[in-house]
Amino acid sequence: MVRAPVIGMLFSVPASRSLPALDRAAIEAELGFGVPDAFMKLLNLLKSGDGAVDCGADSLFHATTGLQSLLPHDMPPGTPPELFLIGSTGLDGINCGCVIHDPHLGQEYPLALYDPSAARADYLGLDFRRSLGTLMGIAWREVCRGTNVRSDDSHKHLMERVRAVIEGMRFDPDELPTEAPLGLRPRTPPGWRFAATADGLGVMAPATMFSLNQPFDDEPESFVRMEIDAYTDPARAAAKKNQHATALWHLRNGYTFWAADGLPKSLTDLMADTYHALGRHYLLTRLAQETALHGEA
Repeated sequence: MVRAPVIGMLFSVPASRSLPALDRAAIEAELGFGVPDAFMKLLNLLKSGDGAVDCGADSLFHATTGLQSLLPHDMPPGTPPELFLIGSTGLDGINCGCVIHDPHLGQEYPLALYDPSAARADYLGLDFRRSLGTLMGIAWREVCRGTNVRSDDSHKHLMERVRAVIEGMRFDPDELPTEAPLGLRPRTPPGWRFAATADGLGVMAPATMFSLNQPFDDEPESFVRMEIDAYTDPARAAAKKNQHATALWHLRNGYTFWAADGLPKSLTDLMADTYHALGRHYLLTRLAQETALHGEA
């Protein structure tokens, strides 16, 4: 018997029924990462208040964030291991997830939108709260636009409930951004560096883990697809010098360009070794999920 996902249960219960108590540990086990406090607060607000409108929590989640609930097995091929999905925009397969380079940096992970057709991600904020504010601002704009075509009581109630959730998160609906930022990069801790990658997510690690000639500021559009050895050979060379972040940078670029054709085992094996060397064992699990779901070439 397959266990019903915790968040799936939350989002599938009609508004007329009581919702299950939220178990943070179970939600974290389902999503595969330690969830930010702000995300748990959002889920609790949805749980406690969706009876105020004639729709379920999933509809309220969508109206509040612009996202539809997404289950782990819905992960599209080639999703970067560092991106832990929490929802889908429902538009052209674009998904949203937490970007986790290293969980030791804390749980205020930024969110990013990921377009699998373009293999490209864009950060929504410097941390989870700012990212969530961007999502809510865009969604609130759409809810307000709906008043131009709908003036019935159900839409008014929906607007009231969405506003209540936004204010419950300590945001002012009228002060939130209404567009996603362009070219945003995550905050980098002292002594760490961020190197841009082809998919936009980048590699973040202690500066000592990068080679001295590591490019940091290349724009995603500047990367081009190469033969697999052009990624794996320099990665092996960097790993031998304990420059594991540079090794990961090469491999993640190869991952981006080769995922659509099936990831070569020579690349995924090296990625696994590199994640292990960096102490990022949680990403080993994500990489294993990717290869299990979509296979290797």
